[in-house]
Amino acid sequence: MAGTSEHCGAFRANVRSHEYPSDEESYHLPNGTKASLEPQLANPPTRYSSCQVWIILIFVLAILFTYLIDPVMKFPQRHSLFFRNLRGPAVVEVYLAFVILIALAGYSFAPNPSEKYSEGAG
Repeated sequence: MAGTSEHCGAFRANVRSHEYPSDEESYHLPNGTKASLEPQLANPPTRYSSCQVWIILIFVLAILFTYLIDPVMKFPQRHSLFFRNLRGPAVVEVYLAFVILIALAGYSFAPNPSEKYSEGAG
């Protein structure tokens, strides 16, 4: 502990006298340790790769979707005809309804190719 108090006292004295250490000096690391860390400090770690960013984004969106769908899940969980108060079948029912709604929306907005080709033939 005596070494720590001496280092703190030296640091306090330097701060009060506005004498800060140069780049070669260090209050915390011995010179041998600092020399061994130089190669690692010269090459800082790279940023996240795009794959890591996509994985994090997928997890964040999954968590967000889970919180958004939870109120929707409570209704079929309570009022299901076959599986009352079971979460798993309620999840399947809601996802199936969601897929059917998307399919119906796609069918209603997509152009009908048979009408397009029958007009040109006549």
